[in-house]
Amino acid sequence: MRIALLEMICGSGFFHADHDGHPSAAPSSLLAEGFAMLYSFASDLVCSGHRVRIPLEASIAAWASRRGFDLTPFEICPISPQDVSLQNAPCWTTTEKIWTELALPCDIAVVIAPELDGMLTSMVRAFREAEIALIASDAQFLNVATDKWLTACHLAAAGIPHPPTILLETFLENPSSLTSSSGWVVKRRFGAGGTDMKRFATRESIISFAHSSDPLWQSTSDWIVQPWVQGTPASLAIIAGPTSSEGMNFATLGAFEQKFHATNDFGSPISYAGGTSPLGDFHHDQLHSIAEHVLAALPGYPRGWIGIDFVANPIGPSSTSSNANHGWVVIEINARQTSSYLGYRKIYGVELADAIVCGRTPMSKFRMLPPCSFSVDDFHG
Repeated sequence: MRIALLEMICGSGFFHADHDGHPSAAPSSLLAEGFAMLYSFASDLVCSGHRVRIPLEASIAAWASRRGFDLTPFEICPISPQDVSLQNAPCWTTTEKIWTELALPCDIAVVIAPELDGMLTSMVRAFREAEIALIASDAQFLNVATDKWLTACHLAAAGIPHPPTILLETFLENPSSLTSSSGWVVKRRFGAGGTDMKRFATRESIISFAHSSDPLWQSTSDWIVQPWVQGTPASLAIIAGPTSSEGMNFATLGAFEQKFHATNDFGSPISYAGGTSPLGDFHHDQLHSIAEHVLAALPGYPRGWIGIDFVANPIGPSSTSSNANHGWVVIEINARQTSSYLGYRKIYGVELADAIVCGRTPMSKFRMLPPCSFSVDDFHG
């Protein structure tokens, strides 16, 4: 198949200019993570016999070449800053137009875009309006999975263990409405990868920060507050295939323990570093059951790569469920490809990419993931 592989950071969605007007790409940490996933996924698809078409911003292509990455196996579609920028800022509408035109000659497309500012849902909608075959969940599923507030509401209604969640504006009106013994976390309602997420020790520190002059915090309905859940942060991934008369069709890939860059400072950003496996005592059947319950709690149908972040062996009361003795608490759902692909491909090999686009189970099955570790800076997996 000819596949359009469209990744936001490298495909110009995050392009910006510095104060002197010189072009510069995304922040180095995001660029490293985004390119690592894109390059690995594209390489695996080529190894499986597919042709891959990729939009790549010119400065990022040069950045990759300087670091020795071979781009010749791919059909690179160069993008210039002028193509997608508006007054030195990204223009998502223009990016949508360029991407849909680029994908039209292809058999299928995969969009890898963050939930920030509704980018993922907007891109998927534009592709479907253009009648381009797409590996992505339906609109109902995406609308809930990309909105952490709606996700919390649906998980609570289904009795899924999940941290009590309220909007920041509600918290500011009544700070005592939420209790915690380990501090709180404030995150974007439409966020991705921990962007702008912060942990706070006291209610007063949240209130003080929310009343700061930072423009990010002015729209308090765009942020959620949750008690910090102590335990082992983890992430499991599934591949959801096309739905049938029998309902959802998905394969569980396993789970990694998540690793974060060390920081002991409350109020500091929390950044993702990678993962390790296997995950304690969580076997395949239990992980599959977690995924099954979570997916059933959301409307619509998932498709493609779905990640479920959760805390294993949580300490203390942290769930909205009446029965919190599950040994796990779901934190959020990622209805798109995530950096954990770098870890799973180490185990499943190049067949994993082919399984994603074809909507089937990888031929290699593991009842328990073997020992493995990965870093978001690990370009070659």
